[in-house]
Amino acid sequence: MIRFRSQTLLIYDPATQTESPLDQDILQQVLEHAFAQSGIHDPTIPTAVLDSVLRHYRQAATQPPRVTRDELTEQLIRVLRELGHPEAASHVTFPATFFPIPHTNCPATSSSRNRFSELESLPPILRPTRYLGAQEWELPLPQDSQLLLQKRVITLLPVSDAHPVVGVECRPSRLYDLPLSPQTELELHAMLSSLVHQLGEILRLMRERVNALWGAPAEHTAHVHFLEINALVQLSCPSRNAKVRQRYNQLLREELASPLREASSCQLLIDFTD
Repeated sequence: MIRFRSQTLLIYDPATQTESPLDQDILQQVLEHAFAQSGIHDPTIPTAVLDSVLRHYRQAATQPPRVTRDELTEQLIRVLRELGHPEAASHVTFPATFFPIPHTNCPATSSSRNRFSELESLPPILRPTRYLGAQEWELPLPQDSQLLLQKRVITLLPVSDAHPVVGVECRPSRLYDLPLSPQTELELHAMLSSLVHQLGEILRLMRERVNALWGAPAEHTAHVHFLEINALVQLSCPSRNAKVRQRYNQLLREELASPLREASSCQLLIDFTD
């Protein structure tokens, strides 16, 4: 196991202008507590997260980097979110007693100030970053689009400096969970056309939201994940013939992807998962 020794990270206190070494065991306790609070008690998961953070720090600086307690907290929260553990991220806290009392009252030297400035050269995953969670978009959507989100026909994905591409997941088979679900093949195709239009509008609003909050646009690319396509075929294709279903599957994919690309104002990455 990698050890988080004094030569790998220093905790800087701006109030006293002092710095102290931080032991890896402290971060291990914090992460284990955060995962336990979210119902995960496997110690190998926080260990893997911590090793990833340490590896990035070690590769990013030739001298021991230093961070404040708040910066370290923000970085751990962001890494957890990026790795798909938002619940654990919400429980990351550093009690004051977790940090050692500075063993010296001498102000930080100019060389240590230089080390502090080296944080700017850290890879993006370790820099203080902007993050917009899946539940934080607050888009001005019409009622029919809001219903698609509530029924998880469309799911908005988070965006951050580390991954500045707006994206959504779309499960067209869940159109059959709507109060007015398609009753015929003709109604399904009409609803798919409407779904494509709403997807394009949602992606446009997401990009505008990023621009409004951060003062800079997201990447000129958006990502759409179409999921559970086989489930859609099973619900909508009247034939039991395997070849007919395969052709219908391809037809649905084209019906979703082609008009979405044509109407999009940015480059689209579209993938399908059965």
